[in-house]
Formats: sequence, structure tokens, C-alpha cells
Amino acid sequence: MATGLQFTFTVEHLMSSTFVVTAFNGEDSLSSPFDISIQLASRLNEISPDDVVDKQAVLTVWQDGEKQQSWQGIVSRFIQSDVGHHHAFYEVSLVPPIARLALRQNNRIFQHQSVPDIIATVLQEMDVQDYAFALVRQYPQREYCVQYRESDLTFIQRIAAEEGIFFHFTHGDMKNTVIFSDDCQNLAVFPMALPYNALSGGANKEMHVRHLKRHTQIRPASASLQDRTFKNPAYRFMHREFNTSAKYQRDIYDHYEHGAFHGDDNNIVPFTKVRLEALRRDAETIELLSNVAPLLAGLKFELKDHNDPLCNRDWTVISVFHEGEQPQALEEMGGEGITRYHNRVEAIQGDKSWRPAPLPKPRVDGVSVATVVGPKGEEIYCDEYGRVKVYFPWDKYHDSDDKASCWLRVSQAWAGGQFGSMMLPRIGHEVLVSYVEGDIDRPIITGCTYNAVQKPPFPLPDHKTRTVLRSNTHQGEGYNELYFEDQAGEEEIHVRAQKNLSIDVLNSKQESITYNSTRNVGNDDAQAIAKNQTLSIDGQQDIAVKGNQIIKIDSDKHSTVLGDWVEKISGTIGIQADEAIVLKSSSRISFQVGGSFISIHSGGVDIQGAKINLNSGGSASDIPLPSQPAILKNAAQDGSPFISNCQKEKGNE
Repeated sequence: MATGLQFTFTVEHLMSSTFVVTAFNGEDSLSSPFDISIQLASRLNEISPDDVVDKQAVLTVWQDGEKQQSWQGIVSRFIQSDVGHHHAFYEVSLVPPIARLALRQNNRIFQHQSVPDIIATVLQEMDVQDYAFALVRQYPQREYCVQYRESDLTFIQRIAAEEGIFFHFTHGDMKNTVIFSDDCQNLAVFPMALPYNALSGGANKEMHVRHLKRHTQIRPASASLQDRTFKNPAYRFMHREFNTSAKYQRDIYDHYEHGAFHGDDNNIVPFTKVRLEALRRDAETIELLSNVAPLLAGLKFELKDHNDPLCNRDWTVISVFHEGEQPQALEEMGGEGITRYHNRVEAIQGDKSWRPAPLPKPRVDGVSVATVVGPKGEEIYCDEYGRVKVYFPWDKYHDSDDKASCWLRVSQAWAGGQFGSMMLPRIGHEVLVSYVEGDIDRPIITGCTYNAVQKPPFPLPDHKTRTVLRSNTHQGEGYNELYFEDQAGEEEIHVRAQKNLSIDVLNSKQESITYNSTRNVGNDDAQAIAKNQTLSIDGQQDIAVKGNQIIKIDSDKHSTVLGDWVEKISGTIGIQADEAIVLKSSSRISFQVGGSFISIHSGGVDIQGAKINLNSGGSASDIPLPSQPAILKNAAQDGSPFISNCQKEKGNE
């Protein structure tokens, strides 16, 4: 059995004696993968990268044949160096499997998942099977969470830090487990109190701490987080968290953030508390040197025998820098020194909370192009707020359907309380997506664009002078349209209604037409005027009625003709008055039938006829009805006010 301090390094599928360790160093910190650089020697000078890279490996620290500490991981880097008389020299980097997450950069949307669920999904996809959650809080689902141009590692570090979750590692036989925690009080405890011995030399093999520094720094005294939501825009989501037990506090040391928790009132208190703990994570720390190899980030230990009683207490390790030298591994260098191990440890008081520093979220300064999507068979898909869903071309994980994204609000030209404009982009439309304050988790549609499939309403550049607003009939063919033609000499405003056109004017309407006006009605034309109508025509008025003309006047009718009045009737004229009929002429009144006539003039009355009967012969004629009485019947049944008292209705059929 070997005695003293010893370091070994083994790689899967290689014999344990393949390598000897000459030196190593590396750092292990909370919420970061450890990375240990190891200097190796071997009697084999033909070891290839294929034998080592991406293979499982173990670095072990032994003391008198007993394992003190081991680091299990994978070899991420392999360097072939010089070849000496008896040995070939190599260098490797040992990292945990979770470090593989740094190798994949992704754009991805997670919906309705909690942060622990998202982390588990990413770890499983990257073949990290050994992980566990030791969480105290319950974590709500996030409606929408985007990984954007980030490595998987950076992404899970970021969202974990937002929630106050940190991770560390435990090591077993040929594997390590990454533990996600949110409470330092639940961390494992080193089984023995470590003595402080400032006078100890490097040859002392007993576990001890030989140097200690205390660091105290000014940090924010409070954190204030604020947010808003369009669903309750008047409500001020804000919370301020104080650390009442901390020293060196002033009210002005306040950290203010807007848009930190997406307007969710359930998150405001824990988010603010976590943010303050992250800001104060290094307000009071200790730095110590020791030879205790088992001290790892995420481990609690007790210190004793320090001359300052405040230091003799429990501490939580937040980072360790390990360093070892083993010159005796090489026979030719056996006399140049002894095997040594020491570390530099940073720790916080055991009753304090530690949170990872918040990482910057990817900021999107420009816009993204997306396509509006929805369920199969739909043309328009929105919610009560006029929000739509989109598919981003960079999304590899969703189909282009209604599950591709969250609901996105649509910017309108004008938006007020029950007034403004509303134009919903439809399924298949290409839209421009911006991000509120550059936040990738807060997309908003700010515009639409045409493409080779979704083309403009008119060919371009042929109609480049035309400004168009054209809709498209839903579940049918056709469109409504308004366009402005600005070509000189062809200026025009065109309005097209696919079916009905309704105009409501609550007061006055005024039209002024400098030139001609043409109006064509393909079916009926009805006009109801509550009061007076005035029609003024400077020239000639022509009225052509191919059917019947029926006029009903409830009061008087007055006509003034300054010239002649001529009517030509191919049929019969019937006039009936319940009272008098008065015909008055300043010159003459004539009645003529064939060769007979009556002429009344100021000089007398002239009667001419083949036979004149007075009180004998002949009979009075009836008032004639229209030749098509069915027209009157239909008009009466139609309810039109100007024919409600037609002859047909009065029973004079």
C-alpha cells in the first residue's frame, strides 16, 4: 500500500498505470462546471486523442492509501507534448459531463414549463443522466421562455440564476452528479471540524486551515423590482426587499430594475428576495488556504481554533481552487521536491444564502421575421386581445401551428378605449416581430411584409403611384378595397365593397362634385328623407322610367313652370279630385278630340263638333288603372312609404 500523498489519473478502457500525474490545478465554483488541468507522463508515447478525448476519467487524491477526494468527469482537451528519455508528456482538461452543454448553441422556445422542467429537458437531450434537484420552493410554469443564440449551458445558468437556483457536484465511482439547489441550509456538511493552524508547514499531512482572510464589501442594501402587464396596465407591480440584518446599509443603496418578472404578481416577492441575495452574495466572505482536498463548492464545514471567535463557526464553500504537485512521479526528477496539495477556498457564513449573479439575457436590438400560424382549417386566429401566434424560422422544435409560440400582441396605428384601428395579420402572413426593451421573452408584432408568396395587391412597379388598403374575404372569394391613385392626370380615390357598403352620418353630409357624377344601381333604390329635400338643376333634367312611376304626396303639390309644359301620353290620363278641379289660363283653355273641340278664351267659349249633346247621350269615363296592377300590389306589400296608398290597395282593382 502506498504511503504519503499521491495523485492518480485513470481513463476508461485504459490501464490504470497508463498515466502518472506530475501536477494539476483547477477551479470548482458554485453554478459553474469545474475545470481541472492535469499534467501527465506516460511510458507510452503513442497515446492518441481517440484514446482519451471525450472519455470518462477520474483524478484522485490519496493519503496513505486512502482516497481523500476524486473528481469524475470527461476529458475535454488533450495535448501531446515532449517525449523524454523514459516518458512522453501529456496534458488534459477534466470537466463534468454538464460542460458538454457549452458545445451546443441553440434557438428554442419553451412554453408552459417551470425552470426545473426546462433544465431537465436540456440535460436529458445532452445525455447528462446524473442530475438531481434539491429544491425547497415551488416553481411556477413560465408561459414563454426563449433560448436565443445561447449555449445550453449559458441558458440554464441564466434561467436558474433568475430563480435563485445554483448547482454543484458530488463525486462517486466513475460518475459525478450535478445537484440543483435553492437553499444553502440543505447542503451536505463536512464530517469534522477543521482546525486553524497558521504555523503549520507544507509537510503537515493532517487536514487543517493555515491562512484566513476576511473580506467585507459595500453592496446594495435593497432591491426594488417593478413590472407591468397589459392585462392590468394601471396596476404598479413593484416590491422592495431589504436586508435588515446587514451592516453598512443606506437607503440610497437601492438596486432598481424594471421588467424583471413579467408582470406576474406571484413572482414579485421571491424574485426580489433572490435578486437582493445575489447582489449581496459577496458582501462578507472569507478566503482561506488549506490542505483539505475534500473541500468542494457546495459543501458546509466548521472552522475551529481561530484566534478570532467570529471565525469559529460554520461556513459554506462557494469556490475552491485546487493545486497539486507530484514530482516524484518521474524517477529522473525524484529528488526535486515532495508531493504537495493545497487549495484556496472562498466561503460565506453558513447561515447566509448564496445566489448566482444574474446573467444578461440576450438582447435583440432588431426585428425578427415570422409567419402567422393557427389551427388547421382556420384563416384568422386570435384571442380576445387581438393577439396572434407566429412561427419563427429559427425554431427547430415546433410545427407551424397554433402551438408554435405564445400569444403576441399586434401593434396598431391607433389604439384607445373602444376606438382606434384594428388590422389582424392572418394565417400565412409574414410579420415583423420586435421585442419590448430588447427582451427576447417579450415579442410584439410591429409590422407586416410581402414576400414571393404573399404578393402586393397590384403589380409593381406598374402601379407604384397607388396607395392601397385591400382586405380579403374570409372563407370565400373577393375583397373590400380602398385605394388612392396619385399618377398626375389620373388621380383617383377608389372604394370597392365586396357586398354591402354602410355609411352612418350622425349630423350633416356635404358633397361637392366639380364635374360629372354617375350612379348605377343594379336593383332597387330606396330613399327616406325625414324633412325637406331641395334639388337645384341649372341645366336640363332627363328622367327615363321603363316601368311605372308612382308618386304619393300626403300634403299639397305645387309646380311652377316658367316656360311651356308639354306631356305626351300614349295611354289614358285619369285625374280624380275629391273637391274642385280648377283650370285657369290667362289666354286659352282648349279640349280637342279628333275634329271636335272646346275652346275657352277671354272672348267667349267656342264649341265645335259633328254633334253636340246637352243633357242627353254619352256617359262619363272611369279613372283608368295601370295596365299592370300586379306592380302596384307588389309595391304595396313591399312597405315602401311612397306607394302605401296606391289605387290597388284602395280596392280599385
